Amino acid sequence: MVTSEEVVGEDPHARLRVVELAAPVPITEPRLVEWSEGFSLPTIVRNAFVPPAIEPSRFLPPQRVLRADIGRVGEFRDFNGEYPWSRIWSSMLEGQDVYGSFGTGTPNIDETTVGAIRRLKRTILPAEVYADDQNPGHVIFGSARVPQITTSWHNAIDANLLFQLHGSKDWYSIEQLPAGFHPVAISNFTYLVAQQGEGEGRSTLVDRGDEHERSLLERSAHAVLRAGDMLINTPYSWHAVRIDGFNLSLSLRGDRADVMAWLAFRYFGGQIDHPMLASFGSLLDTVTYGASRRRSGGADLPDLPDLPTVARALRKRLSILGGRVRSRLGLGEPFNPIIDSYAATDSYFQDLRTSYRTRFLRYLG
Repeated sequence: MVTSEEVVGEDPHARLRVVELAAPVPITEPRLVEWSEGFSLPTIVRNAFVPPAIEPSRFLPPQRVLRADIGRVGEFRDFNGEYPWSRIWSSMLEGQDVYGSFGTGTPNIDETTVGAIRRLKRTILPAEVYADDQNPGHVIFGSARVPQITTSWHNAIDANLLFQLHGSKDWYSIEQLPAGFHPVAISNFTYLVAQQGEGEGRSTLVDRGDEHERSLLERSAHAVLRAGDMLINTPYSWHAVRIDGFNLSLSLRGDRADVMAWLAFRYFGGQIDHPMLASFGSLLDTVTYGASRRRSGGADLPDLPDLPTVARALRKRLSILGGRVRSRLGLGEPFNPIIDSYAATDSYFQDLRTSYRTRFLRYLG
């Protein structure tokens, strides 16, 4: 099945694993663990899947309007206009500078775009893998007249699988930032890179094309993703992306339980019950990780927690309330606000840990 394996990069803090398969096989959780050696490094799996036929209708209806860049290659969430999908597609075929995305974390998210992502996902992954759609992922599209960085240095917590559907993509990776650089949070679990300047408190975000970006590119491990390749993009690995020509990729995110499993392998030696990881799991549960921002009438709706999160919180509250009511009615022991609240909280954490442990066991096979 695996015909070759290598680690790219001489610097121990900037490495990539490359695994080549003789032919595609079903992508399962235990195989993700095997190929990435416990999610220890970002891993490119060559010949991981059969790329789907690249036709515009496979993605979106031709008249569907997206916010995107035409005439330049902009930032990931940036755009210089609103264009029908048919024009975006023809511009990419012509080799113009084009860039954009649709799905989670983009200005182009609704039932149509999410539906397209779900259909693509199910042509590549077995139905039981990444079955939850709390964080659907996104399709990244673009073309460039000359090679250009599309996404500068950043990282995130995600259990991220990236599938190269068409064209090639240069992937640059660093595990540990060199001296003089530090992370800057742009959300609860996502970071950009800043360069520390002279003087206390002075720092500058690393931007596309500047000398600091080039410095990190020179220090990084580098490999090329080709159509049919999959990237196992491990949590908190710093990376940057360059494209050249017509390019399409599908980026999928696992749910909270997948994130916890990847973190357990990568940082805690496979200990899903490590106390620090358990504490982090409760934080991840309360910030609605992966909840989509849907647009309604042109306005963003607030993030909403998914049903399992609501159910766990509700059971905790009802347990405490039930204790108070039984105590007042003389149907049980006097309500102790400390002991009974602890009991309800422990029940909540046990439920949460059980859901994470169940998914973790799937990765063990």
